[in-house]
Amino acid sequence: MTAAGVDDDDSSMAADAMQAAYFRGTLADERELIAAHAQKHRDEVARRIAAGMMSGIPHLRSQVRSHEAELRYLDGLIAKLDRRFAALWAARD
Repeated sequence: MTAAGVDDDDSSMAADAMQAAYFRGTLADERELIAAHAQKHRDEVARRIAAGMMSGIPHLRSQVRSHEAELRYLDGLIAKLDRRFAALWAARD
């Protein structure tokens, strides 16, 4: 391979790493938002139980489970990006 080909590969890998870092940040922000929604619904469930207001609790619990599933999915995506690009990110620092 020519020197230009190596430079192109390095540039391509650097661009991929930068895009992955941006996307990881976006996923982390989304995860934080979903975690806040899940906690808000958990708090509402606890408040309703303490007040003896049982209506709506099954729906809230369903929303919490949905948020938790989304958090697991986002955690998986973030972990995959970390595994794939951690070495490139460390080399950049």
